Amino acid sequence: MKTLIDYKFANVLVVAAHMDDEALFCGGTLRRLRDQGCELSVVVTASVTVTNQPRDPLERIENESARQQRRLIAFGRACGMLDVQSTHLLETHNCRGSYREEPESNRILIESEITERLEPLLKSLLPDVIVTHGRQGEYGHGQHILTSRVVRRLWPGSLWGFSADGPLFVEIDLSFKKRLLDCYRYGTTQDPYWTPYTDIPSESSIGPWLGSTEPFREYT
Repeated sequence: MKTLIDYKFANVLVVAAHMDDEALFCGGTLRRLRDQGCELSVVVTASVTVTNQPRDPLERIENESARQQRRLIAFGRACGMLDVQSTHLLETHNCRGSYREEPESNRILIESEITERLEPLLKSLLPDVIVTHGRQGEYGHGQHILTSRVVRRLWPGSLWGFSADGPLFVEIDLSFKKRLLDCYRYGTTQDPYWTPYTDIPSESSIGPWLGSTEPFREYT
């Protein structure tokens, strides 16, 4: 049986909740898959309107339209570094925080939206393998959990999720991943006011994805 990193010359689809999840949770692995001749595609389920970064630390009043545009540019830069062949933005509503704290009616609405927009896309792309969020949404993030639930329900084929505990740990080029994450700084990678993911303490909730390996679990 193939592990995720055994795929060569395959169509690999990442289904992520937000623009930056593709870089943070599997950017190093995508680089390896690309170098193995894989064709990469990325789907983002959540709307750009509520993404948190990048925000201008020097502006008292944020220009929301400009901030969203910066996010789109950052996403484009990251996908360009990975030679992503196609990107797809579902622009669904967002489950912002803890899944358990979201009203049930909101969870149902968002899950239905993701399903309605993702199902025909999966049928048209027909990837060899999908990479997406784990069952617990890495650190309990509602949109991660909902995205994972929908993908696992819709996709009968090879599926791998981000998993802090592995059991698959893919060795990556950490210097490349740092450059990839730099795409999501505000404005320029030289901005001294923006703290990149790689400056976050390793004991944080995203700590498992800040080192020289990226952990995954297969779903069947």
